[in-house]
Amino acid sequence: FSGITLPRNKPVTGELAFSHESGIHIAAILDDPATYEYFTPELVGSERHFILGKHTGKKALEYVVASMGCELSEKQVCQVLDLVKGHSEHKCHITPEVLRKLIRKAKESPV
Repeated sequence: FSGITLPRNKPVTGELAFSHESGIHIAAILDDPATYEYFTPELVGSERHFILGKHTGKKALEYVVASMGCELSEKQVCQVLDLVKGHSEHKCHITPEVLRKLIRKAKESPV
């Protein structure tokens, strides 16, 4: 180990090398990771990350919400998606905690 810190955005081995935000991009990866990833993140000791933000699509949000163990109706997914996009417009990072709050807000809103 050299002790040299790699840039987060370094291709192949950087922390963000397998991070994706674009809705259409994530939808393609969920269908077939080889669409955008020439090899698995695990091959280089990494993990795939989906970043929620203003470019997030419905399929990506549904995947992330399901991976958190939450269930939302179709309408709630749309509400949370709007909240995510609105929240990210203010340059706020959508952390899991923030997403949980947005989910709670959508679940509490009248149908």
